[in-house]
Amino acid sequence: APVWPGFPFASQDAFSSALGSLMEGPTLGLLQAYPDHSVVLLTHVGPTQVSTSVDFSVPTQGPVASGSEGLLELLRSSTAQQKVVTLIHGHTHFGQGAGWVGQVRVANPGSVLNTTRGLA
Repeated sequence: APVWPGFPFASQDAFSSALGSLMEGPTLGLLQAYPDHSVVLLTHVGPTQVSTSVDFSVPTQGPVASGSEGLLELLRSSTAQQKVVTLIHGHTHFGQGAGWVGQVRVANPGSVLNTTRGLA
């Protein structure tokens, strides 16, 4: 299977383009070659607008959104809604927990340093 080089990208647009290529472009072979299989995505950053990508650790600062718009867009696509069962991500240390983007479960195990519980 191809290995995606991941970050760093110079912009959200560059990340979104590469992510779209992963799911819809030449790597679509991953989805088309195994039509009866599901996909579990592991990413560093999570999707924006999901609780697992929001840091509430500094009350005086307010919530800090740290997710990717491109990843959210990808997860909302019909292909992802049909094939992706779970996205597991990190990046937002205090965003541990789980949420949903449509039918896709999104989970952030949180930082080992900053949390004493895992995901159930």
